[in-house]
Amino acid sequence: MYNNTVKKVRTPGPAGEGGPAGAGKIIGGKPLSIKDALSLNPRDKGLLATLFFAEFTRGAFFLGFLPTFAVYRLHLTVATVGLATTIHYGTQTVYNTMAGWQVDRARRPTVLSGLGLGLLSLVIMRFHPVSMVLIVASATFGLAMAPIWLAVISQVAPVEHEERTTRISTVFMVWLGGAGSGPVVINFVLGLKEHLAFGVLIATFALALLLAAGSTMPAPPKDLAASEFFRDIARLFREMSVTRLLLPGMFLQTMTAAMLLPVLPVYMRSIGFSHSQYGLLLLAGGVTAAAFFVPMSRLADRYPLKYLLFLGFGFITVGFMFFTRVEVMSLLYAMAALVGLSYAVVLPAWNSLLARAIPPERQATGWGVFSTVEGAGAAIGPVVGGILAKNLGYQAPFSFGMVIFLVMAMFYLLYPANKLLR
Repeated sequence: MYNNTVKKVRTPGPAGEGGPAGAGKIIGGKPLSIKDALSLNPRDKGLLATLFFAEFTRGAFFLGFLPTFAVYRLHLTVATVGLATTIHYGTQTVYNTMAGWQVDRARRPTVLSGLGLGLLSLVIMRFHPVSMVLIVASATFGLAMAPIWLAVISQVAPVEHEERTTRISTVFMVWLGGAGSGPVVINFVLGLKEHLAFGVLIATFALALLLAAGSTMPAPPKDLAASEFFRDIARLFREMSVTRLLLPGMFLQTMTAAMLLPVLPVYMRSIGFSHSQYGLLLLAGGVTAAAFFVPMSRLADRYPLKYLLFLGFGFITVGFMFFTRVEVMSLLYAMAALVGLSYAVVLPAWNSLLARAIPPERQATGWGVFSTVEGAGAAIGPVVGGILAKNLGYQAPFSFGMVIFLVMAMFYLLYPANKLLR
């Protein structure tokens, strides 16, 4: 049987101020390499592949296939497409905490039943493509997707693993790779035949189900009564200092980033950017983030987190400060790359901080709570950004975000990191 056994190492000091637990790890007199951190067993690789194909299908369906198919083939309104998409992500956000709790108690049946439910939703939408079916099936698909990421991160990157930050970052890269490549690939398939595209989506998600069946490790069986869920959540909030300080910070940073979603495309068009130039701007930020993600994860495993959080949030502050104050194309691309670098610095350090606050026996539940809070911030952010832009101008969301990120940078630099932990 495969497991996530790690090599015994010695650490130079406590986790509090000297960096995350396991920082500075030594094996045979040499620091652990990325190869050591990512010595994934076949089950881990299978689960990562499951996550990739599931997110590939979801991204391809909602960001590539559904808008075109529903509007031009089924003659549904754009509002119907928007409602189906919103309900999908909203359902997942609401269910994330419960899904994490179920994964901690019955990982394998929770994941397989979820993927099976998602596959059934796609098949129903394929053969009964009417508006009400699309909305209900999209909501069901949201329920189906909730356990997958939580099961993958709790098995592949357990919070007690010596190199958890690098593994967490690997999970994030696979997740982003699937979600990002899905819409691109499906558009090429759509150019051939619409029904072929739907077949590709169903086949890809079925592949995810088969991979999960062979890769998902069972969790120790526990009571699944609803009363136990509420007792466990209350106990988790009492144990995790995250409820006092990390959750508000998580909500604010997600909300602040999401504020730009309705504003950024309009602002870029207002200063003369074409669609292709705007796409290159997004590409500059995304490629920079992807290029630095794993190297920054190694730093987060080895150095005090407060400095990385300060640098990351500080870089974002600078990017926001200058983004609406320059209109030279090359400088705007540089600002986008700086923001991408910032997120590559922040996310591994932030994820490491979160992992250190989660009890190992309830890690999927903890990640589920975090996902719910992030989802709430992502849902509220566009509304706040739209209101600010309407009443104060396009620069207002950037200025508001600059203040939020500056406060967060100073807070994590000055506040003793060990007080954020259990």
